[in-house]
Amino acid sequence: MTRIALPLTLLLLASGCDNGGKDSEVTDITCDVTVTTYPASGAADHYYMDPIEFYLSDVDASATVSSEIAGTTSVSEDGKTVTFTPDAPLSPSTAYSVTLDYCGGAAELSFTTSALGTEIADPNTLVGKTYNVNLADANIVSPAGVGSILGSVLTTPILIGVISAGSSLEMIGAIGVEGGTTQDSAPPASTSRPPPSPTPPSPSAPRTRPSTSRAPPSPSASSKSPAPSPLTPASLAAAPSPARSTPATSRPPCPTSATTPPASATCS
Repeated sequence: MTRIALPLTLLLLASGCDNGGKDSEVTDITCDVTVTTYPASGAADHYYMDPIEFYLSDVDASATVSSEIAGTTSVSEDGKTVTFTPDAPLSPSTAYSVTLDYCGGAAELSFTTSALGTEIADPNTLVGKTYNVNLADANIVSPAGVGSILGSVLTTPILIGVISAGSSLEMIGAIGVEGGTTQDSAPPASTSRPPPSPTPPSPSAPRTRPSTSRAPPSPSASSKSPAPSPLTPASLAAAPSPARSTPATSRPPCPTSATTPPASATCS
């Protein structure tokens, strides 16, 4: 009787290869997504009211944002922009950090907000200063969707000057001219003044009613007879005398007898 001694490692290898005739499947996971950010990493002039955005080169449904800042995360319709909006405005001149976890690992964004938003101790220091507002380079985020539209239209910088300060700022604006060094100015085209308020009459002053004059009506030849001509001695002599009519009287017939009628009676 022959005995065969097999090494223990060989036995374990044989038992490990028995997988029911199925080959083991190995999945190779790769991530070609690249990430850019707004603001840029290390920026020191981020506006304290702006959101933080991550731009992906391709869609990654696993992308999530983590930060010590309380806020909400939203994804664009194409799935390539992940926006993190803080619940409250950030503090000016403060360092922050936001991280995007995605298929390629973790993209950490560190930035510092600018001094904009800091309370001004003396607003009078702004008087006489002019600010250049370059809307073409602005990141317009509210209302949503209008940033690209306004950015293509508002391509000319606007100059804002402060002329007085107090409880509020009084400013003037003008359209910038490319390559210009002096801003043209012109007086107002028109000045409108409110109408004077009516002055009530004095109680002791007599009130007079305004007189109204009316033009006499024009004569109409079809409705009125012409005025009679004046009478003169010549016209009276030339005018015929009106005929006079004697009233007719009935007389009794004369008697046919031989008797003589009374003296007071008249017969025909």
